[in-house]
Amino acid sequence: MIDVLINNKHKILMLTYPKGASTSLRRILLPAPAKRSVTNLNQFGEEWLLDASLRPNRLFPTLEKYKDYTIYAFCREPVDRWSTTLLFLMQTKWDLFYSEISDTGQQIADNINADYLIKLVSTLISINNNSCHFNNDHMRIPLFTLLQIKALYGDNVHLMQLDQIENVVCDIHGVERQTFQKANTATAGYELGHGYTSNQTHIPTLSSKWQSIVPHAIRNEEALKPVKNYLSVDDEIYKRVVLGDENANDVLLNILTGHRHDGSKWIRWIEPHFFGEFDLGDFKEPLEQFLKLIPQKSDLHNAGEKLYKWLRNRKK
Repeated sequence: MIDVLINNKHKILMLTYPKGASTSLRRILLPAPAKRSVTNLNQFGEEWLLDASLRPNRLFPTLEKYKDYTIYAFCREPVDRWSTTLLFLMQTKWDLFYSEISDTGQQIADNINADYLIKLVSTLISINNNSCHFNNDHMRIPLFTLLQIKALYGDNVHLMQLDQIENVVCDIHGVERQTFQKANTATAGYELGHGYTSNQTHIPTLSSKWQSIVPHAIRNEEALKPVKNYLSVDDEIYKRVVLGDENANDVLLNILTGHRHDGSKWIRWIEPHFFGEFDLGDFKEPLEQFLKLIPQKSDLHNAGEKLYKWLRNRKK
């Protein structure tokens, strides 16, 4: 589910996804809600159009209309995003750590420790049959889709770290670089429309402890290995393309064939117990659209078609 923000004056697209500063970017680029009935211009006097929450079958055809546009896709570090998103779901969707009439949340935040959190997260994963997406769009792994967009449109596409949003926005609008207020963050509490409640005083403390413990545990604790596996493809893309600026086509071919650039095997596509931790749709849907747009009989097409057929024949 990717948002596309379009500026026809500058011929620019910006792509974001849930828990990747999508709310913050909308707030910066679009008019304030109270002004939208009278103006389409944002705080910089520019017009941006929003095509929101596009799945691959709409996203790829939309991008084909803007082949000559520059595309900025802002990417959040996968482990940090997954960790923050789980806390978001626990607080706003599942009503954990929350009571309208008591300070339960504050008591938990004040006394929480690493062992408790690791056991809590591993239990949630276990009762969800080791599926780390929890059947929620906020948990989808988006970088596989963004990598294919980069492979399609080459130098027109910039996969950038999340903290570059403000600099890019200011440079595009020709204004002095500045810091914008972040929206809908765990540190500040969630806003109306995002699971808002009036009893959120414990969230900053809980969020601080959570972020100091859970991401590290995902990377190092055997109990949370399913999460590390689930994020392995996006993590590879983030490290090699977003941070390392490696060639997107080479990295994508490695992923499609299940091999690293040195020939060693790293994605165990054929092992059901491993792949069960993924949602097949995160790979099958964007790959189906990608294959329609690249030259047939190319290495990418051959590898992609082989993997797509395998994905299509597997049970969800």
